[in-house]
Amino acid sequence: MLQPFNCTTPDWAPLERAVKLAKLPVGRTMAAFMWMTEDTQGVHQYKHRDTRRYLRLTIDTSTPACKRDLREVTRA
Repeated sequence: MLQPFNCTTPDWAPLERAVKLAKLPVGRTMAAFMWMTEDTQGVHQYKHRDTRRYLRLTIDTSTPACKRDLREVTRA
């Protein structure tokens, strides 16, 4: 059964996990993002404050994907 769309309760766990896996500074990196939504498939969308690009993560996003996606989104 699909979970309802979530646009009210932020979940920072997928981003925190991705930042740690990418071995980036947690506080500074996470502060650069805004949580936007979680869709019905459990995909969380975070928007980078400077680049305005979206990062889409699940709690199971792999380590290589985390590193690649974080580098791409934070690149100005």
